Amino acid sequence: VAQIKAAFLALSDPNDWTGDGQPEGWMMIDRAYTKAEARYIPIGADHTADMAHPTRTGDVVVFAYPPYQFDAATPGTLTARSAFFGQHGYVPDVQNLAANINMRATFIAGGKAIREKYVAHDLRAIDLAPTLAYVMGIPEPQHSQGVVRLDLLRDGKARTLVPVIGLTDFHGQLEPTSMSMDGRNISVGGAAQLATLFDEEAAQFNGDAFLFASGDNVGASPANSGLLQDMPAIDVENAWGLHATSYGNHEFDYGIGRLLQHQARANFPFLGANIVSATTGLNPDWVQGTHIFHYGKLRIGVIGIELKETPELVSAGATAGLQFLDEVTTIRAESEKLRRRGVKIQIVLIHQGTATGANAVDGNAPVPWAGPIMDIVNGIQDTTVDVVLAGHTHRVSNLMVGRILVAEGINAGASYSVVQMVIHDNDVEWAGAATRIAKNLGVGKRADVQAIVDDANAQTAVLRNQVIGTQQFDILRAPSRLFESAMGNLVTDAMRQKYPGLDAAYTNSGGLRADLLVTPPSAGEQAGEITWGEMFAVLPFGNRTVILTLTGAQLEQAFLNGFSPFCNPAISTGRFPQISGLKVTFACNGTTPVVTGMWKTPQGIGGPQIPIGPADTVRFVTNDFMYTGGDGYTVFAQGTNVLQPGDDLLQVAIDYVAANSPVGPVVEGRIVGP
Repeated sequence: VAQIKAAFLALSDPNDWTGDGQPEGWMMIDRAYTKAEARYIPIGADHTADMAHPTRTGDVVVFAYPPYQFDAATPGTLTARSAFFGQHGYVPDVQNLAANINMRATFIAGGKAIREKYVAHDLRAIDLAPTLAYVMGIPEPQHSQGVVRLDLLRDGKARTLVPVIGLTDFHGQLEPTSMSMDGRNISVGGAAQLATLFDEEAAQFNGDAFLFASGDNVGASPANSGLLQDMPAIDVENAWGLHATSYGNHEFDYGIGRLLQHQARANFPFLGANIVSATTGLNPDWVQGTHIFHYGKLRIGVIGIELKETPELVSAGATAGLQFLDEVTTIRAESEKLRRRGVKIQIVLIHQGTATGANAVDGNAPVPWAGPIMDIVNGIQDTTVDVVLAGHTHRVSNLMVGRILVAEGINAGASYSVVQMVIHDNDVEWAGAATRIAKNLGVGKRADVQAIVDDANAQTAVLRNQVIGTQQFDILRAPSRLFESAMGNLVTDAMRQKYPGLDAAYTNSGGLRADLLVTPPSAGEQAGEITWGEMFAVLPFGNRTVILTLTGAQLEQAFLNGFSPFCNPAISTGRFPQISGLKVTFACNGTTPVVTGMWKTPQGIGGPQIPIGPADTVRFVTNDFMYTGGDGYTVFAQGTNVLQPGDDLLQVAIDYVAANSPVGPVVEGRIVGP
């Protein structure tokens, strides 16, 4: 790439255009950038544009020097006269008025909303979308960029723009993670890169923006944070300058004692208005329900809400002594308290989200929105709440529910939301949100945050970087959690192989927290090698094995619980089953699942399939979280001949990978649904 750049920059015109018998030697190329450098293409007035798309930008981006341009229809000839002249193909900051060269455009606006006889400075094309969305009173386009330019508007001086950056479900993801884009795994997020991105977002608003989180800051974390009790995750959020977070269910993974350590370490409040003592019905002294922030002379009330199903999503006893009240009822009460105090700008941070839905983006048709957050927000339409920053379901959600804006992002720092609220008379007149996929190509690592990450990596390197096996190809979870997955088959096969003589293995999709990718490497290992740390990221909870026997009728009840979120988007998806030694088929009768067949498959899905009747028995291994009723599996408590070998599920899976490498599980029809 460096050689290609150098070759372009060394080009000079070999032609004799002036007729003096000598090659002109004029400069032909103005500037050349690598793909990463294209993250910051100068556009003038100290602004830059991001041209560094991970899959759609070339390895080298080259700009011609005026008047040269890339349009000559003369293959094999380096330079030739152009068939036409137009100013394009140049760096956007190029401006030489004496030579009639100007890459800056003129924008003229008029109308009753527009400020008269005003010349705007530093106006960017990307500012037009959010500004026009505000003027028209419509939602901000999901992938828009830029700032609402109140200075262009007739009554703009009477209004204030309040920016908010929203993050959710960080899960201690200190290093970058991966997501699929155009069929390729690309790097996104990373604590140090996110710090830079947050700073750049805030700089658009003169360096002043709120940063809020919607829970699950910790828990289900990779080894470099999880092995250190997630203290590095809290340190990172302190360094970011996080202003507040709601609780998520994973904040309670290791009980209240660990949670209190996190709160003591944090420089920001944890908010959970609906978390109360089972004895008093009041918030415990360590729980704050709301917090009032100031933005200049404005007061902004932030209400924190935890999902009411938290007790069934964490280990038994982790929430002992607490109750989680109805979200709608609590928000309505807290909103009214704020209103009575004269606080009319209100934001809810809630650990609950959408289950399905999408906007019309990039040529894809829209999908109707559904999920628990819809009912919650529909129930608070007559409150003073203006914006809801959601979480938990790990989805890009950017929508208006009635008059209230709802924004949610992908987990592990893979995306975040940028909200702009226009305030008039101390109330929100309009709010819009844009989704940012946290592409980190060309993004620098902020040094103070990287130092925290480096320290965590150093403390955990010996164990985390051990290579324990190999894989044939990417081993993935089901993105929605609502299907059989290759990762689920790997883990349940490991569980069943550990205990010969059992019929089956049964685990939950929510317990599988990461994919295993051939590339990129996580610790400098070779492509296709699997490290201990990568396996920890898949199974980070420390779950232990439990063996029990159920009747066919009881197993059917377990499956009905597991399939319920497939048929009813209001139910949490983590309970969807992953199995080995079994085949099951199901359908949906409205929002109710129906099991249509169950079989034992002792030789795998391609061997004999033995029907399971109501009175038949199935002996299987599961994890202790599910055995104690987690994810709604209360029927497991009815099991007989219970054994608790207590083997670490992570070690069970590691031993299986080591013994069977290169592993290559596939989806093979163990679970067949609509």
